[in-house]
Amino acid sequence: MVGAKAAYAYDKGITGKGVTIAVIDTGIATSSAEFAGRISPDSMAFANKIARCATCAPETVTFPLDDVQGHGTEVASVTLAAKNGSGVHGVAYDATLLALKIAGPDLEGVTATSVIKEADSANPMNIAPAIAYAVEKGAFVISLSLNGGAAGQAATEQRNAMDGVVKADRLLVQSVSNFVDDKSAAPGTITRNLVGGDLQNKGNFLFGIRVDSALRPPSGNGLPGDLADRTLAVVAVDVSVVGKDGQLTTVTGNSFAAPA
Repeated sequence: MVGAKAAYAYDKGITGKGVTIAVIDTGIATSSAEFAGRISPDSMAFANKIARCATCAPETVTFPLDDVQGHGTEVASVTLAAKNGSGVHGVAYDATLLALKIAGPDLEGVTATSVIKEADSANPMNIAPAIAYAVEKGAFVISLSLNGGAAGQAATEQRNAMDGVVKADRLLVQSVSNFVDDKSAAPGTITRNLVGGDLQNKGNFLFGIRVDSALRPPSGNGLPGDLADRTLAVVAVDVSVVGKDGQLTTVTGNSFAAPA
């Protein structure tokens, strides 16, 4: 992985072997050769509770684990793509992938009989269950490449889930927002819910933020704010990743700094 400076670890035989890494995202290309034999059988897609109308009975929708959007596979490849002599390889290319899909439902225009499709965003109610599940299944690192806000019950559950990360002495890595001057750790954000109002949980938390191949920051980016001292800069500008169909694709974004 360009810019990760992982050669020091590789020289000591540290390749991720024996370690489980959870990637909470849009799923994974389950048949990709890049992850063959290293996708944990505990990988899963989380259910979504919906109602088709104000008076409709609630129902549950669960999408297949397979990645139809591509973001999850691209993110996971930064960490876990195979070292097979072809294309790129992940930073921890021998690690086991615990793929956790939290894609939300697209309810726009839904009728009583229509098929519920995946939205291009996450279901925020599934973030906390996914984190808790990752800890339960032994993930050493949890990668979360999304941002936004959450309040009420979702916020409480996110804090409780991060408390579990701390108790198990694991690490959660989140991407900084890509939006210019967006304060990723501001009150009310998912980040702040996780680390706590007084940053009590920050010792088990890291931000990933992008720089270019010359280690220069972009002209505009999100801000780590109070968590600047828990932020690592990684080359994630015009880098190659593996797409959901196995092709190499060039991407830019903090989403790809976090998994590195």
